[in-house]
Amino acid sequence: MAFFTTSAAFTALIGNLVFGEHLIGLFFGDELKGAAPLLSILLISVIMEAVFGPVDEILKMGGFQRVVGKIYFAGIIAFVLLSIVLVSLGTYWLAWLQVAYVSAIFVAMNVVLYRHYGFLLHPRWPSVEMLKQLRKL
Repeated sequence: MAFFTTSAAFTALIGNLVFGEHLIGLFFGDELKGAAPLLSILLISVIMEAVFGPVDEILKMGGFQRVVGKIYFAGIIAFVLLSIVLVSLGTYWLAWLQVAYVSAIFVAMNVVLYRHYGFLLHPRWPSVEMLKQLRKL
């Protein structure tokens, strides 16, 4: 499933890079078409969530709810403190901070996952056989 959600997010990012300003301008007016680069940065966070998002679910199902909660808590505290520092630098810095936050929490959770279960969560390209089985469903 991570492959499909990652593919959708990646397609949205490519579409935004190619057509974003035009489409945003068309639907929301020319004054907002400059938001396309900001949307691209935030779509990177969506891709990170699509790729690594299931790691917290795996940990919670394995009894590591408190560890997951601590990682989120530390991440949110760091995000808020860094936001206070970076807000004067502009919106793009805050968007990149969002990417860093999402990346950091999922790296931390993957470290916990690896230490306790011996594997890392990452997307795989589905095999042709796997795609054929999905089509049968």
